Amino acid sequence: MVDNMKDLWEGVCFELFQDNAFTQVFFNDFVKNKRVLLISLPRYIDQMHYRYGRYIVDLQEKYINQFDGIYIINSYNRLMISACNTYFPEIAGIHDKNGKFLSSLNRNINTNYPDIENLKKNWKYQVIINDGKVEFFVDYMFLRDKEKIIQTILSKHATDPKDDHYNEMIRILKTLHTNPDCILNMSRQEYNLKKDVANDMFYYHLFPANKLEEYLST
Repeated sequence: MVDNMKDLWEGVCFELFQDNAFTQVFFNDFVKNKRVLLISLPRYIDQMHYRYGRYIVDLQEKYINQFDGIYIINSYNRLMISACNTYFPEIAGIHDKNGKFLSSLNRNINTNYPDIENLKKNWKYQVIINDGKVEFFVDYMFLRDKEKIIQTILSKHATDPKDDHYNEMIRILKTLHTNPDCILNMSRQEYNLKKDVANDMFYYHLFPANKLEEYLST
């Protein structure tokens, strides 16, 4: 367990979306005497994010008995949570008002990423908060983990040059190596090459949530 003080969350305010309406809740009240799992789903809903969102719903069905609540959280756009409610009505959504939770989490777990606006758009993480303390945390930032991601995909998926997707996958990886920002603007055709390739490229160890599920199974 990562030890931290609850006053690090002081002033952090959520907007919880339930029953087609946002309700403002202060973080310390929200997690008091509770164990919750927060999973970030940044930016917009495309086919890749949709698959990940459905996977989050599956995680809820599998592990809800271990938590007082499992939530999708977004720090970038309030409308994203409304969209999540449309596509994933089984799971409640949280808007991180003003990005204060994200900023506090960044300090709390000592990641200290300097560009908060970039984090709001791109930071994918899974975090268990237990009575105000960070019990478990895992994240994925493509710019930071780029080399690991490329090597993982090459070792796992680029094994047969005769495969129909091989050359296209290599082209994408070469592009990502020189211009990693293009991952944010890939066409649907590009990241639909193979679902397992896309999972590794966009979510790495978050989809499937190997580290989280291993932790919850111990």
